Amino acid sequence: MGIVFVLYLLVSVELISASICPEKGDLIKVKRMLYTHWAVYVGNGSAIHTTGILEELSERYLQSLSPKDVPSEQGFHEFLSLTRRNSTAGDSEDSGSSEAQREYHITKEKFQTILAADTFAVANSQYDNRELPGFNFKPFSKSKILERLNRFVGKIYPYSLLYLNCEHFCTFVRYGTAISDQAERFLLSLRKKKRISVATKKLEDLMNA
Repeated sequence: MGIVFVLYLLVSVELISASICPEKGDLIKVKRMLYTHWAVYVGNGSAIHTTGILEELSERYLQSLSPKDVPSEQGFHEFLSLTRRNSTAGDSEDSGSSEAQREYHITKEKFQTILAADTFAVANSQYDNRELPGFNFKPFSKSKILERLNRFVGKIYPYSLLYLNCEHFCTFVRYGTAISDQAERFLLSLRKKKRISVATKKLEDLMNA
């Protein structure tokens, strides 16, 4: 009876995993402690995303804020400068924005590695077919999304906490429009379209480089 019960559990877990397994080209939201990390699923248990030291430093910056503080690009760069000044000469891991920038890149990894112990959700519905005049939110075909992703792999990513983060990257490869809802919460809506246009142009240039 015990063996049968264990087998039943294993089969149940397998079925549950299969039922929530994302498809190629899907947007994936991974819930971190203070923010949401984004990736695009590419099949065979792997995803492509932006990663590096700046992700860790971003979370440290957010942890340093009081409940009344609003995250800002200036505040983040000041935090990076302070981290650099406080680091030892031999500690390159926290050596500030310039060195961290060189180590922030686009890579393909196993989905479970990206997920770690955090929870995830397929997030296509957040953006698919959104109406925003002047911008496309109709998803490309799966093959087109994968082709766009592969043109980025291995490249250095010009990270910006609010203006060019992991979410901008993922929406760009799926729609051709770079946007981040989680960043827009802290920015003036008056300049939203300008920010989207600038971020989209930067990623177009990077993709074609």
